[in-house]
Amino acid sequence: MNRCWDTITSSCVLAQGQGPQGDAQAGVADGQAPADARPQGGGGLFSPGFLTVLALMFLVIYFLMIRPESKRQRAREAMLKKIKKGDTVVTTAGIVGKIHRVEDKEVVLQVDKDSNTRIRFLRSAVNEIIDAGKAKSERDSAEKTAESASSKG
Repeated sequence: MNRCWDTITSSCVLAQGQGPQGDAQAGVADGQAPADARPQGGGGLFSPGFLTVLALMFLVIYFLMIRPESKRQRAREAMLKKIKKGDTVVTTAGIVGKIHRVEDKEVVLQVDKDSNTRIRFLRSAVNEIIDAGKAKSERDSAEKTAESASSKG
């Protein structure tokens, strides 16, 4: 008995007159996997498992990076809209001054009260608004805490 299909060459199978199905059936009968068998389960680019992992990765990136950044941007835009005359601000360059005049896209800062020095900045150059009342109340509460701690000890 000539078992030519064991050599796993298609020329031998075709020489005996068997088609590809005959070769695959013979391999399955012996408990061997056929040579042209594909693994089951998809494994392709659009398999359900891959798409699920891809969707989860997008959600993680959205909630860790995109959403917090958009919240910060909205808060900054709101802060820039509520700038008014008399606010003490810090610019992106680190210059501290009091708002003298507010225009659509520009603000004029008074940086030195004695010499009446004023500088024009773009509104977007304002980094933060310093609330003088809030800063003073925080300083007072910190001093009271320090005094009470020293009097107890």
